[in-house]
Amino acid sequence: MARNLDQRAANDRPGRELASEPLVVAVSVDHPLARETGIPLARLRAEPMIALAAGSSQRTHVDRACRKVGFEPRITAETMRLNLLRELVSQGTGIAVIPRSSPGRDDRTALIPITRPRLGVRIVLASGEATPSPAARAFLDIVTALARAGTPGATWPGG
Repeated sequence: MARNLDQRAANDRPGRELASEPLVVAVSVDHPLARETGIPLARLRAEPMIALAAGSSQRTHVDRACRKVGFEPRITAETMRLNLLRELVSQGTGIAVIPRSSPGRDDRTALIPITRPRLGVRIVLASGEATPSPAARAFLDIVTALARAGTPGATWPGG
């Protein structure tokens, strides 16, 4: 299963969209933004940000969205692990834009919806075959059911 923010990757090969979910701003509970119920992306202009490493599809998506609303994100730390990113946020190192279901839930971080623009991720299981075999279809069905059971708050295709 891969988190896919880049439309091209999903469209280049067959696959099944498992879910989509919003990106949110993660801040330390001590951060002034922690009490907000929603914020526009542009409001993050002056904030130090912790991000996934350059080149990841999520980083590319967030960087583009920030530029589109008029600023270059001020990246102060990078990692390839969402749980480490979340830990750095909880310690007050900076803020982060992450999928709502990212690992590392605790009482030291607050998640704030981004109100403008709405940003999200699509979770896609890619396949190498245009028409999967019966065994591959059964596997896709099992993975889809497991993903739905394990990703609370996500929006599922077809309902």
